[in-house]
Amino acid sequence: GVPPLSQKKKQSRDGSATLSATFETGAQLLARILTERRQNWQGRGKYKEPTAPDTAELPLLPEGWVWATVEQLTSLVATGATPLRGKSDFWNDGNIPWVTSGALNNGFVTEAFEFITPMAIKQTNAKLFPAGTLLVALYGEGKTRGKVSELKIEAATNQACAALLFESGNSALRAYLKVFLQNNYEAVRLLASGGVQPNLSLSIMKNTNVPLPPLAEQTRIVAE
Repeated sequence: GVPPLSQKKKQSRDGSATLSATFETGAQLLARILTERRQNWQGRGKYKEPTAPDTAELPLLPEGWVWATVEQLTSLVATGATPLRGKSDFWNDGNIPWVTSGALNNGFVTEAFEFITPMAIKQTNAKLFPAGTLLVALYGEGKTRGKVSELKIEAATNQACAALLFESGNSALRAYLKVFLQNNYEAVRLLASGGVQPNLSLSIMKNTNVPLPPLAEQTRIVAE
């Protein structure tokens, strides 16, 4: 299974070890992901490399694995918004599914119970995320914080959800990261900060450390 954040493994911290001349290690996979991210970036200004993990205090990993951050493995980590409830143009006759963190208690989001308009997307910080986006609850009632789900539909979200987007073709990585976050639900919750109701944040999610195995092992882990 997926090693939890605190479980110690052995052999390699930086993933540089190779198992064979043709075997793509986790480190090589990470380098390929970062290259694709850099090439496909369409933002404004100069491209900024995602934050790499500080491996000094992290457990050792199996041969061929490497530590990475969520920000390194995704093309974008973003959040949504709640359009002003009193503005009818944002809600009346809306046809864009809009979900909150309460919808993330199930493994997949297949429907929405509220809908917003294209004007809400255009004039607020609400964003339309594609099917396949992973959603992580940043905060919410009870055990909601840290819950992970996957959009099966295009949908917008409120600000209590972190949306993790991936480059096309990275479905295996998405499935592995979903399993990892679900398996480490309690550990992710403990990353939250604040007082009576501690919250996760986009910054915390971006900097969450993930043990990255080669793709073949990712596929086996998800299958198990």
